[in-house]
Amino acid sequence: MPDAPGAGTALATPPDLAADPLVAAVTEAAVRVLRPGAERTAAEGVPRTHLDALAACGAYGLIGYEPGPLSGLTPRQVVREVHEVLAAVDPSTWFVWTQHVPLAKALVQASGAAGTALRESWLPALVRGERRPTAGYAFLRRPHPPVTAERVPGGWRLAGR
Repeated sequence: MPDAPGAGTALATPPDLAADPLVAAVTEAAVRVLRPGAERTAAEGVPRTHLDALAACGAYGLIGYEPGPLSGLTPRQVVREVHEVLAAVDPSTWFVWTQHVPLAKALVQASGAAGTALRESWLPALVRGERRPTAGYAFLRRPHPPVTAERVPGGWRLAGR
């Protein structure tokens, strides 16, 4: 893809990785949807359309993805390349999307009956991008939660500092 990040330079995606279906789909979505709005995204925030595009191309299914057996690629190579492409094209969207990875990874690795139940309940919607987790941080010095979550039509609203 001539418009891919690093195209024509030593930073371009190696041909064997570029041929991987997930890498190709993510690169196409990144070039077509994310790149044109990257400056606006950096200033105004990540629009839902960016996350929807990543869901549509399969990026939320990255954890647990297995490259074709004849490709000679490892899952780790594909994971790294997907992260590199997204971070190069639109760092803001990459940062929001990458918050999904720890929860998906934890569900894949969860063991026992409780782990199985959580995985069966949550993982299918996570890998399709229908449910999107985020990271939340709180500090012990605050007498009240610095960030709260409120259910609203269509999702959740985070408020606080």
